Amino acid sequence: MGVRIQKNAQGLLAKVYEEICNHRENQRIKAELYAPHFNPLDFIKMGENKVSEILAFLLSPTAKHGQGTLFLEGFLKSLDSKIPEFTLDSVEVFTEYRTLGARRIDILIKLDTFWIGIENKLFEHTSDQKDQLEDYATFLDSMGNGNFLLLYLAPIKKGIPKHSLSLKRQKELGKANQLETINYLENILPELEVFKEKCKPLKIKFFVADFKSKLEQIVMGIYSSEESDILRQTILSSNENMEAAFLIGNVLPKLKESLKKKLARQLDELRKELGLSGNGFRFSMDNLGNYYAFLNFEDGGLTYGVIRDKKDPLKRSFPALNRLQNMDWNTSEWCPIWRFLYEGIEHDFQLWRDIHTGELRNTIRLFLKD
Repeated sequence: MGVRIQKNAQGLLAKVYEEICNHRENQRIKAELYAPHFNPLDFIKMGENKVSEILAFLLSPTAKHGQGTLFLEGFLKSLDSKIPEFTLDSVEVFTEYRTLGARRIDILIKLDTFWIGIENKLFEHTSDQKDQLEDYATFLDSMGNGNFLLLYLAPIKKGIPKHSLSLKRQKELGKANQLETINYLENILPELEVFKEKCKPLKIKFFVADFKSKLEQIVMGIYSSEESDILRQTILSSNENMEAAFLIGNVLPKLKESLKKKLARQLDELRKELGLSGNGFRFSMDNLGNYYAFLNFEDGGLTYGVIRDKKDPLKRSFPALNRLQNMDWNTSEWCPIWRFLYEGIEHDFQLWRDIHTGELRNTIRLFLKD
């Protein structure tokens, strides 16, 4: 049986690779006329804050899209929870709404006296802070006098962590129709498609189409709807292909975990080779004092750079470090220099390939030596 499964899996992968290569060659020929893979949103860092900002724009009836409550009503109808009737004039939509405890709710919608808070988690690995949702629920309850709904927008596989909201409270709020877990696949992407078809201005249609395409890329790993169709058709072409596809899909999470462990071993080897201290994904370096070289999995990618042991509100950088490897670096309160080494790692294979081949290890080695 093992030989048969291996043969089926290899056959499926070979068939898919051939079909995708043929499709990409056809797309390359058409690119001069149609630019099918161009998306202006590729020039924008599409993290959770930016996605929340765009969703809030579409949800707001008074925003410059000019389509009133079209997206808001579609979104609310996609929820299992019952939403009370509201008047257009009563709707207010905010982003990064500050609570009494100095936390910030990603998106807040006020419908007359009914409050809706949305916590947006774009990536599976993004963590919640301790008591984060508990504090949100308490705040919404106090502001709406019990008339509220807390929405946890996250990938399908990501549940609400117990340290953010206890299981007991999750059950209590769920029973009272004050808590609901929603996802991009069922609650956002379909409503964006409906909004795109129903809205009138062409510029808004094009914008929403690009936004939806970008979300599909981030959330589902779909860089091309045509390629997705090819994959689906190839898998459904035989029972053997279907079996092989599910077996391959089931092993991917374990494959990623094993490669993360391999990366950790490679970093330990680098510490020994270069005579550095530190642990995990951090490297202590004598010439940096209270600064450390680091790697970090965040916002659907892998970042690297130099991190401080304390925040710097002025976000000062190191001019000498900024010239490292002739690259453009970002600066933050924690990091005088940092940048993404890989993005879209939950669906793109490049990071995992480079761990496997040792290419990432070589890249980090050059960075540490510089």
